Amino acid sequence: MKVLAPIDDSPCSKRVLEHLATQPWWGDTEFLILNVVEVPALTGFPDCGFVVDAEWLNKLSAFAQELVAREAATLQEKLGNKLKIEHRVVQGRAGQAVVDTAREWGADLIIMGSHGRSGLEKLLMGSVAEAVIAAAPCSVEIVKEKTTTTKSKKTPAKAASSK
Repeated sequence: MKVLAPIDDSPCSKRVLEHLATQPWWGDTEFLILNVVEVPALTGFPDCGFVVDAEWLNKLSAFAQELVAREAATLQEKLGNKLKIEHRVVQGRAGQAVVDTAREWGADLIIMGSHGRSGLEKLLMGSVAEAVIAAAPCSVEIVKEKTTTTKSKKTPAKAASSK
């Protein structure tokens, strides 16, 4: 089985890696830890007054390489050397790059996180998870980010006494 795990440097991605480390995997399972460096869509249009700084892009790519190498090594330690773990950084639009990589690598499963954005934030930022689910060539498992806040529900007795 080939498992693709797209990550970034977020708590949500840490949850994905924790999830991977705690699952029982077959001995022939292969993993690809992926990071997508998103390059703005206007990169090719310098006449618009927007040009991506090559030095900035190189620094971002170097950070991404360090991230996936570090997380792949940590996962290898947790799972042992019996499983093959690769890592890769690609450039492009996140959702499409994940789908393209899954197709090209022959992934059987994509395990990725979801930040749980909604409303205006989702409209402005989009949903990489939704884009991947819609176009993936294989099954997709979504690991939700744990919430740290809980809503307190008053029982009828407590609600009456607080009046």
